[in-house]
Amino acid sequence: MLLVARKDARHWRREPHRKLRIHLVARRKRVKPRQIFWKLKMLSAMIACTLAALALISFSVSVVNTVRQVEQAEAELQALLEESRQLQLQIASLRTPGRLEEEAYKLGMQYPGKEQIIILTARAANE
Repeated sequence: MLLVARKDARHWRREPHRKLRIHLVARRKRVKPRQIFWKLKMLSAMIACTLAALALISFSVSVVNTVRQVEQAEAELQALLEESRQLQLQIASLRTPGRLEEEAYKLGMQYPGKEQIIILTARAANE
């Protein structure tokens, strides 16, 4: 839009004491093809930058999620390794003869009496 002071000859003669009237006159600017091309280039550059930024953000989010999963897996691995060490120690302690005898007594087992023991001897077949 362009502001233009317009003198109207008819009104000027009848009312010389009045000021000039200001009318709004809409003028269309002529757009050059170069300007259109330049604006399209700028718009496409902005779109490309926006897409690149979105791709970078999504990549960063996926990296953060992957790192979090790796940290959780490492924590779980450490817990499982500690549990494995504890179980290996428990197995080693249960394999000792004293511990086996103790567990047998807890289960109600006892040494056999003399009447329960039968001694067998083997003889050769040709005798």
